[in-house]
Amino acid sequence: MKTEIKQINSFNEEALKLFNDKGIGNAEKVRRIMQLTHDLASKKFSDLTILDLGCGEGVYTLEAGLRGARVTGMDGRDNRLRFGKEVALNHGLNNVNFIVDDVRNLTYEKYGTFDVVYLLGLLYHLDEPEIFDILKNIYSVCGELLIIDTAIALSTPITLVHEKKEYYGVKYIEHEEGDSDDLMINKRIMASIGNNKSFAFSKKSLVKYLNELGFVTVLECYSPIENNKTESRITLVAIKSEKEKIASYPWLNDMTEDEISNKLKSTLVIPPFALKHQYTFKAKVKMLIDKWLAKRGYELKIKLKDK
Repeated sequence: MKTEIKQINSFNEEALKLFNDKGIGNAEKVRRIMQLTHDLASKKFSDLTILDLGCGEGVYTLEAGLRGARVTGMDGRDNRLRFGKEVALNHGLNNVNFIVDDVRNLTYEKYGTFDVVYLLGLLYHLDEPEIFDILKNIYSVCGELLIIDTAIALSTPITLVHEKKEYYGVKYIEHEEGDSDDLMINKRIMASIGNNKSFAFSKKSLVKYLNELGFVTVLECYSPIENNKTESRITLVAIKSEKEKIASYPWLNDMTEDEISNKLKSTLVIPPFALKHQYTFKAKVKMLIDKWLAKRGYELKIKLKDK
């Protein structure tokens, strides 16, 4: 069992002002990410290597570095990242490294692997089709955990086909055509770099693609609580591991998720012990509608009455 020293070093007043200026609402998210890393990583912080993508000023990078992790913070904007470099230098955090680079340049060959990858507030600023390759490259450098905090699509007007599979989401405008580089890079520091539009997955489509990449388990975090988190913002943890096989339903073990889904969709699964009056015609219709809507990220809210 891993053990941690609970007391951590503290930041100086200048660093605390930097984090405060970023917004005190970020405090709960920092707590959540550190807790998830502590609880789910197989090693203690001091033995971890962490990659923080789109790190901005580097609050997650620095917080993990203060706990002894070897952390690389990467961001495409030096005008934000330089503040993190200064904090690391002032606190003697030689285990923290900041790199100015675009997430599109991330590859296993260039950067190697990390035990944990943070993808916090970046994913929904990327556009398709490159978002699929970026996530694939993230998978290649992730040794154990990928922690994602992202906006998701609650409606799904956009359907994308990638490697013959459908994914649903919505498009956003990040910049207008003709906007200057100075405006996009130096002024709109919370927007995208290199793309005028972005794509946000529905939650179900994002989980589906993470599974397709090879993350066996994907968890959603509800606690530690973020009081101001909206329905359209989620925190996921994608875990690399070996698939468990089961003895009770052996037919499932060697099937893909699509094959399992198609097998289950082919029939209505009604327990043999269910009473007939529990599954009226309208109830069966509702079950079919629910399956169709769930595939597209929707949920049937109305109640079908039987007479």
